[in-house]
Amino acid sequence: MKEFKGRVIIGGNAKGDYLATDKGFNVLSSYIGILAKNENDGKAVCTDQNNPNLFQKDLAGKILCIPQAIGSTSAGVLIQTIASLGCQPKAILFAHPGDSLAVSGVILADVWEGKKIITIDSLGDDFIDAAMSADQIDIREDGTVSLS
Repeated sequence: MKEFKGRVIIGGNAKGDYLATDKGFNVLSSYIGILAKNENDGKAVCTDQNNPNLFQKDLAGKILCIPQAIGSTSAGVLIQTIASLGCQPKAILFAHPGDSLAVSGVILADVWEGKKIITIDSLGDDFIDAAMSADQIDIREDGTVSLS
């Protein structure tokens, strides 16, 4: 088991299905498909074909393990919007410091939508490699993430 300690942005305890990528998480490219749908089926299938670890996988309700968010200035409003549709991830875990745009989205989701997305950043350079090969993940309120 490996443990990592990060900075808590939105705290909470969680276990569950997770997805890990060693590529930057492009919020706009990943979620643009959900905005183009005419119906809300509770899914958030990743449409970023430049991220083979996540492409065509359902991100809704998952714990996302990412190095950092990348892409446009729309990241915050996109995260808040997917939360308003009920398709938000359970948690976002950043290896590096979370950028202000993505972090603003999880705060908006929490405050405006009442949808808590557990968010921890600064888990360290080794976090993604460990997450890519782990079977289970456990997040604790104090920012400790255990992978086994």
